[in-house]
Amino acid sequence: MSTFSRLRKLVRIKQGIAEKTTPRWILFLADIGIIGFSVYLAFLLRFNFRIPKENYDLMLFADIIFILVRLTFFSFFKVYSHIIRYTGITDLRRLFITITLGTVTLFCLSILGRLTNAFPILPFSVIAIEFFISLYLISNLRILAKSFYLLLFNYELNSKKVLIFGSRDLAVIAKEALELNPSRKFKVQAFFDSQPRRKKNKLMGLAIHHISDLQNLITKYKITHVVFADRNTSDDEKEYIAEICIQQD
Repeated sequence: MSTFSRLRKLVRIKQGIAEKTTPRWILFLADIGIIGFSVYLAFLLRFNFRIPKENYDLMLFADIIFILVRLTFFSFFKVYSHIIRYTGITDLRRLFITITLGTVTLFCLSILGRLTNAFPILPFSVIAIEFFISLYLISNLRILAKSFYLLLFNYELNSKKVLIFGSRDLAVIAKEALELNPSRKFKVQAFFDSQPRRKKNKLMGLAIHHISDLQNLITKYKITHVVFADRNTSDDEKEYIAEICIQQD
């Protein structure tokens, strides 16, 4: 098989994978594993990494209750209804609210257990520790999956290099919209604005430059597109950016 034929086959395989979505049951099982691990780690931290044998049954009971409560809220808030590679700020906010409400429910169950002695008492410390571990791991699972997809399918040699004018919420939305565009490949290289800065700040892992650096940025990154994502862009700023772009052809 020639090199060209192998390359075409690789491209077809890659395109086939890109058009598919991650099955929900995989994410579902991953979340169950994370919750179970979080409960176990919470017990380890609660008992200084030496869980007494008499607490094994309590830990098993906690595993079951935590998983049931978490998955019930995940189902109610439709956490699995979105496509994981399109995870954005809205999805992470919904995830935070869902996990927080689940934790509040667990605290209520723990109080009810203390008042009625109808079932084993869930330690408050375990509930609190599990909340932070689950929130961190479940959120990062989605962020890593999205990053993997972008790295594998969008960051290609023939992608269009983009600069975004703006450094606020609209700039974040613009970056996500560009890099998740299924029909065209864009790669945002940096943000820039007209705000004076003493040091270089970052947004979504990318540097925020001053507008005076525009010419150097276009040359350095071989920029093909500049996107305006600032509601308060002045006419002078638009004119200046346009002139620089025209000079750089």
